[in-house]
Amino acid sequence: AVAAALIAGLGTRFGRIDASARSRGIQVLVAIGNGSVHYTDGRQHVDYLARRSVYCAFEAARVFELLAPALVITTGGPPGPPPAKTEAELLRDLLVDFGVPASAIVVEGASTTTEQQVDHVLALLASRRLTGPIAVITTTAHMTRVAALFAARGTSIVPSVTPELLYDDGRTGAGRWLPSMSSLIGSSSAMYEYLANIQRTLTSSERSS
Repeated sequence: AVAAALIAGLGTRFGRIDASARSRGIQVLVAIGNGSVHYTDGRQHVDYLARRSVYCAFEAARVFELLAPALVITTGGPPGPPPAKTEAELLRDLLVDFGVPASAIVVEGASTTTEQQVDHVLALLASRRLTGPIAVITTTAHMTRVAALFAARGTSIVPSVTPELLYDDGRTGAGRWLPSMSSLIGSSSAMYEYLANIQRTLTSSERSS
């Protein structure tokens, strides 16, 4: 219950793109990575997307099927030094598994922060001389910050948030108040966004003063 309240407090004004968005001429879809993990024993290694990023891939595949944009950008850097794969690569691979043509996907794997993701995506669009609204996919908790960063750079986006990420392990009623590892993950994810939004606001104030 606490995790759900914290996430709801970040803003629920963003919805999911539907068929009506076709009239807006969206030609670019951006899937923003929300974390990945890298495991190694020094000899072998594996890389996985965090659950939040997997849900971004789910939503990106749905929106791609709906809008058929000319370009898909996956963005997000690695969780550690090589040979860790970038989030952007892992997102691309999953989207290809979901039926998005590899030829339509551009990988931006240099970003290590959300602000860098936004800046690098805009640089890619500028280099290709692409203008107009872009569809942006991320989680509900993350979208407030992402949308603000794009807006601060004068870019219009059409947001589409992932399906709701539940952290209640299927509990109902009073059981939703019991502590659990899932709830802790949800709460910590939300608190990270609250703190990041505060930092963004303070940084913006310093720049304008």
